[in-house]
Amino acid sequence: MTLWLIPSLNASLSLWLTIRSLQAKRLITIYWVLATYFGLLLLRDMWVAPIYYGAVAGEGLANATVNALYISKIALSVFLSNLAFLMGEQLIFRLTARPGPTLPQMDRTSPAARYLLWFYLVLLVAGSILYLPSELKSTYYESVNNVLPTWPKLIFQLSTPVLVIAALQRRYFICLAGAAAGMSVVLATHVREPVLLTVVPPVLLLILKYSGKSKALVVGFAVLFLALATSLEYMRSNEFKPPEEFLPRGMYLISQLVDAGVAGTGNTSLEITAKALLFPFYNRLLTDDYNMPADSPTYVANIMMARPVLASGFRHYPFLWYTDVYLAAGRMGFCLGLVWGAIFGLWEGAMAGRVLVTAVFLPCFVRTIYLFYRGAGALVFHIVSRQLYFHLMVLLLTVLFAQWTQRRNRSSILKRAPLQGIRPRISAARLSSVINRPFQFSAAERRECHHPVEVTRLKGRRAEIRYQHPDTWKRSTREII
Repeated sequence: MTLWLIPSLNASLSLWLTIRSLQAKRLITIYWVLATYFGLLLLRDMWVAPIYYGAVAGEGLANATVNALYISKIALSVFLSNLAFLMGEQLIFRLTARPGPTLPQMDRTSPAARYLLWFYLVLLVAGSILYLPSELKSTYYESVNNVLPTWPKLIFQLSTPVLVIAALQRRYFICLAGAAAGMSVVLATHVREPVLLTVVPPVLLLILKYSGKSKALVVGFAVLFLALATSLEYMRSNEFKPPEEFLPRGMYLISQLVDAGVAGTGNTSLEITAKALLFPFYNRLLTDDYNMPADSPTYVANIMMARPVLASGFRHYPFLWYTDVYLAAGRMGFCLGLVWGAIFGLWEGAMAGRVLVTAVFLPCFVRTIYLFYRGAGALVFHIVSRQLYFHLMVLLLTVLFAQWTQRRNRSSILKRAPLQGIRPRISAARLSSVINRPFQFSAAERRECHHPVEVTRLKGRRAEIRYQHPDTWKRSTREII
């Protein structure tokens, strides 16, 4: 019974943290859902152990046999890695998150949200026209190896924030259209990555929004995703089995090879991630060692085989992020969970309570955390870093443009409302809140201005402007441009 203690504790902790994250409406929920699922697979593998590899199993893998005792030892490493990830993520999240709701509402009338919606919607239409016709005719290997030109695919991926904006504004038709485009690629090529960009982000928002109101909805979505993942697994292998079941089994094999003396990878994954996040300061176009990073899964692809593979091509076998840290530092690799947790805590904290930031970066966050959990953390940061900088520039320029247009519109109210030749000597900056609520000058400001003004928002795009005449208040109603 003691063999089952740590694996059961790991699965129970992950499930409890999934529930707590749902209740707190945290985006990191997706990590703990994955941890719960693979924690249950650990328990399943202990039940069916021993597991054979290599010549005994008729495979080309290195010879190895994994029993329940060894899986229990690996479960301890998984459990400690999850705890380290939790501590690092919670610490940085609490330092960076904005107080208040983690998922605030997005106002449809917000100029910045409106500009972002139209910009990314144009990208979605253009990306669908350029990307879908050729991609729907390609095969799985052509898609994952980027045989076709990659720039139409990049345009399509860059457009996915529109689906999050549409979900936050309840424009569900756009969400359905984007999800249909992504699912058409999945069904045609059996590549699952489009689901992470077009389906999971808006569905995650809906689950977090209604998790406290309808538990049946949450369970229904969980069953739906499990059925979808199982169906895709069947399309690729022609047999029904739990999705990604070979990932933990690959983890056992690589961990046993490391224990047997195979050289580790050190801090290669963290180094590649740091270089990716420093782009464009660390320019991958000018640095020879960075254009195609040799991360841990490429090393795994070589050591897991009984004989060296002479075939050319890019071979990349990720086996969960626990394998990555085990390759880096062996039994003490779980300590690296503090660093990875801090990275994702910083990312989620930057989005928490900031609705525009969440809308723009959530698809990249979902894609990154899933592929990180699968064991391809360094590679996914290498891929998404340019997209992160693109979205950051779009967000900054949009917010600045929205503020400039609002300031111009507010100042135009006074310029277009002359009354008896009186124009209050008030700068546009002093009217920073005239659009959203009544604005009244203080006593000190009245002494500074000859003609104080009060602007009150009325229905639609009209405002009431009140001028202080020497004898009485005068009123004038003008439209806000």
